[in-house]
Amino acid sequence: MIIEIFETRGFGIELSTDLDALIINLNKKHSDVMVKKLDVLNKEMMKSHKDIVKMLKERSLDILPLIKINGKLVDTEKAENMIYKYL
Repeated sequence: MIIEIFETRGFGIELSTDLDALIINLNKKHSDVMVKKLDVLNKEMMKSHKDIVKMLKERSLDILPLIKINGKLVDTEKAENMIYKYL
């Protein structure tokens, strides 16, 4: 499982503490889980995420944080449900 979290810490736009803790626990329990936190203001990190860049240009930073699980964009509620099932 690959979890990509798109946020920007400089503006205080981050995952909720609960979801962040779930992801950390998942990462500790399963060696096949890779978690990447990507700063949307870092051009180098965002090169391969043109879909996210397009969304940010259209809607601004207000849509953050965004989460992709295995390449599919999901909302925070669905991400929590998927992580609970995997735990």
